[in-house]
Amino acid sequence: MAKPMVITLPFVLLLLDYWPLGRTDGSRASVIGGPQLTAIRLLLEKVPLLVLSAASAWLTLAAQRTGQSVRSFAEFPLAARIKNAVVAYGLYLWKMLWPAHLAIYPHSAVAPPARQWIPSALVLVGVTALVVRYRRKRYLPVGWFWFLGTLVPVIGLVQVGEADMADRYAYLPLVGIFIMIAWSLDDWAEGKGKKAERQKSSAAWQMIPAACVLVALALATHRQMGYWESQYSLLTHTLEVTGPDRSAYVHDGLGSALLDPTSSMSPEDLENFPTDQKRMDEARRHYELALDVRSQTGPQNLEPLAMALALSNLGDLDGRQNRSDDARRHYEEALIYFRQLARQDPAMYLPQVASTLISLGHSDRTQNQLETAAQRYAEAATIYHQLAQRDPNEYQPVLAKTLYNLGRLDRLQNKMDDARQCWEQAVTIYRQLAQLNPVTYQPPLAITLNDLGNLDQLLNRGDDAHQHYAAALQSFRQMAQQNPNLYLPSVAQTLSILGALHENQNRTEESRADYQESLSLFRKLTQGDSRYSADVASAEARLKELNKKASSR
Repeated sequence: MAKPMVITLPFVLLLLDYWPLGRTDGSRASVIGGPQLTAIRLLLEKVPLLVLSAASAWLTLAAQRTGQSVRSFAEFPLAARIKNAVVAYGLYLWKMLWPAHLAIYPHSAVAPPARQWIPSALVLVGVTALVVRYRRKRYLPVGWFWFLGTLVPVIGLVQVGEADMADRYAYLPLVGIFIMIAWSLDDWAEGKGKKAERQKSSAAWQMIPAACVLVALALATHRQMGYWESQYSLLTHTLEVTGPDRSAYVHDGLGSALLDPTSSMSPEDLENFPTDQKRMDEARRHYELALDVRSQTGPQNLEPLAMALALSNLGDLDGRQNRSDDARRHYEEALIYFRQLARQDPAMYLPQVASTLISLGHSDRTQNQLETAAQRYAEAATIYHQLAQRDPNEYQPVLAKTLYNLGRLDRLQNKMDDARQCWEQAVTIYRQLAQLNPVTYQPPLAITLNDLGNLDQLLNRGDDAHQHYAAALQSFRQMAQQNPNLYLPSVAQTLSILGALHENQNRTEESRADYQESLSLFRKLTQGDSRYSADVASAEARLKELNKKASSR
């Protein structure tokens, strides 16, 4: 009931009325003993289901259009769709007889050659003619038109997504073919087995080939399951079946699988790519092939979203390989496509515009182009602020992070007031988030408060610095109660900073208390990790100097 071809249910019920239910005028006795009705009456009783089917089809198409999944006739011409549908019908029949070379079937966006669609068309016309010729055996037209009709929603006349066919689409339609086969064999066996002895012989000769077929199909199934061991092995098999020049989608998937070996590659897959460098080089090859395949289809078939994602993938890979110039080039090209998409559907694609701007900003920062990087972050922050007004739960966290990073860039450029404004906004958001989810948002809140305190000290705003350090210390103390190994060092370091601030403000007793607690914590930490020995020595020196100053007064 969840399959797309459920919209053909009213027509399937009409076929069942014809046979085996025998509800149509002139039929032999109905198997259910019900009344026989005219074709008009049978159609009228299906009207509610037809209305539901039409509504389901409309909702599905509307949802797919929103997600940019429905392909235009410019991308996939009508002639190519019709010829591809004819080929697909033939392939579904062939793969039913021998389920080999099963894979993901990416659409080539061009019409299949005549050597493919003409034989398939001849098969369809020939079988249809035979079914009409022997229509008195009602299971033949029922089964055949069941197969043809239930495939219509997914045969590619309305092209959705990257695939021109899919094995799962055949699950329900092939029931019609199995009906034709099963009842034909039953009729054949009944005609051959009129005598008891011939019945025994016929049964034996039916069982032997049936057993052979089951064994062969079991072996084919076992082999096919091996291709589904991992995403990488499945997509590699797809390239072997469909060819490397047919699908950019498959190359994109292989690139992503190579960059995520833990969840997308099996131990056997990793034997050929044992190092990160080999996997990244192979991923780059696939991403570049994806762009080449899309470019070869012609400008009218360049799908903006697919191009944008492929370019973003390459940019991410460039960043991992420290190829900043290439990363910037790919991100800038991706940004052009995302902006184009955002003009058509802002709600869907503005987040991609913002995330690409942040990636560009990171590339700029690695090349010390701080002003340009800050402009990228500022535009991203504006977009996230707009999105957060509509969906705060989704976009407030990323807005806070963007503001924090923008503040760091402003700080590096000595734009102290701008940095302070960004960090204060980030603190406000993080405080709201931490009330709902302290485990996730207290750490960035404390870090931002500490940075604000450091900035306040540079600006000689001692009271503000004290306020921010104290708030950061409170957050670190709360987190240390749950995870002392991770956050006790931050408590000790913040106490040391507060001690220095109190010392500069001549608040000797508060400074001494801060230094003493900091020293105690660092000594405790040193017992488990000798790296804190230098902190112990520094805290002891500060405390000694403070006591010396106090005694001299």
